[in-house]
Amino acid sequence: MVEARVALESLDNKGDDSNESDLLCTLLSKYGKECHISISYVSELDLIQNESRIRFVVPTTIVLRYNPDKGGFSSPAGTTSKYAQTALYTIEFKCRVEKKQCVWKHTQLDRDIQADIELSKNHLNIIVAVEPDAVIALFTLESCRNDNHHQVLKADVGQDIIMSCIFDENKIEQVSFMRQMTGDILSLGSELFVHQSHIELKRFSSNRLDLKLKSVSQNDSGLYTCMLNDEKLMSFLIEIFVPPRFAWYFPLEGSVSYPENSSMNLSCHVFAIPSVNITWIHKNKNKQSKNIHYGDDLYLSSIQPSDSGLYECIASNMYHTTISRAFYVTVQYSPRVLILNETIRSFLHETILVRCQICSMPQVDHIYWLRQDQQIKDANIYIKKQTINDQCSESIMKIIAINEYQFNQYECKGENILGYKSDYINLQQISRVRKVKPKMYTDEINRNGRTALLLTKSHKKKKNLTITTTESSKIFLSNSFAKKFEWFWLLCLFINWIRPV
Repeated sequence: MVEARVALESLDNKGDDSNESDLLCTLLSKYGKECHISISYVSELDLIQNESRIRFVVPTTIVLRYNPDKGGFSSPAGTTSKYAQTALYTIEFKCRVEKKQCVWKHTQLDRDIQADIELSKNHLNIIVAVEPDAVIALFTLESCRNDNHHQVLKADVGQDIIMSCIFDENKIEQVSFMRQMTGDILSLGSELFVHQSHIELKRFSSNRLDLKLKSVSQNDSGLYTCMLNDEKLMSFLIEIFVPPRFAWYFPLEGSVSYPENSSMNLSCHVFAIPSVNITWIHKNKNKQSKNIHYGDDLYLSSIQPSDSGLYECIASNMYHTTISRAFYVTVQYSPRVLILNETIRSFLHETILVRCQICSMPQVDHIYWLRQDQQIKDANIYIKKQTINDQCSESIMKIIAINEYQFNQYECKGENILGYKSDYINLQQISRVRKVKPKMYTDEINRNGRTALLLTKSHKKKKNLTITTTESSKIFLSNSFAKKFEWFWLLCLFINWIRPV
């Protein structure tokens, strides 16, 4: 901030054809009056001397303007207009950067005011000089560069901060606290210069003063300095942190559903100082988790039932406690029906079980068994439903003593709010093969329920026949041997008869 105190020394009435049209002449109406003007801008800002200085140029009311291209003062736009060489009034010019201040009185307004600020780590004294073209204030600006010789104090919003300044005894009246960013002197000696309820000054001992900031906010951050006259004793860099909090998130509900093959958007936006990193974690229904994304917004396209589960955004800045927000996502889909067998073959009058498994989200409202597009109502057919898990159910159709007309194609149909699906099975009859035994006697196997009895009689007859045949064979063998013996005896008699005596 540049301040100028203008003192009117002489003011002659020059008439309407005067070349002076400056603002100050409209403000000053009486001879000898003063006005206080604060100039909060500069017309030029330039780096000079190998960027070791910043040059500010403060415009005055009577113009020759500083031209950075020429490095000096010249007429604007190359005009040949005559300018006043002697002003009717002077100003008291003050410059202040941090605690350094320069004052120059009775400054004429026939030139712009130029201020060069040297960028240096060393804290130099102010050099004030007057040259024909301008008033030059030369000093250093420490806050333009990093200063590693300060104590860093970190606190969250709402906490208290105490800055302690140690100095030589009996010099307390020469000690002051200053806020560098605004240039405000907060205290001088043991008295506060500012009247703010959250700032408190306490004399801890004869050589120590404590400046306490109560329940700090973000506006309290910045560099503070403890001074002994013009000498810096200590500086404090206050960093005010803000714990993470959700600025907004989407969806607002903790549980949300999306149709299959649609897109999914989840968002977590967190405000914190320092800023946070956001990690997205997906935990499926088997409680297996993995990192899937980094950033505020999560987008998935063409989602499937396997994408269902818990999604959690975790915000962390490695300084505060992490915060998180969880969303349970359900991917809805129409029924999926499955009968394990396409065909079942069975004999007449047997019992048949058919199992049909149906999975959907939400679960099916109804399960139907159909035959020839008609719902089954047979007295010997029983249907039972049982739940497998939160998505799947099983329907069991039981046919007791199946008859001929029940051998057919059957349909298992599941239905929910998203639609319906079916699966089919064929029940086929197996014919019985009858084995007819050859007739052993004139008895015949009938079909009037005495089959088993006749088969038993036939077996007995076959057994008797076998015994009779064996005995007959034995008799036949005995008779054959007798005959052979008889023939052998007769032969021996004949040989003896023909043999000579």
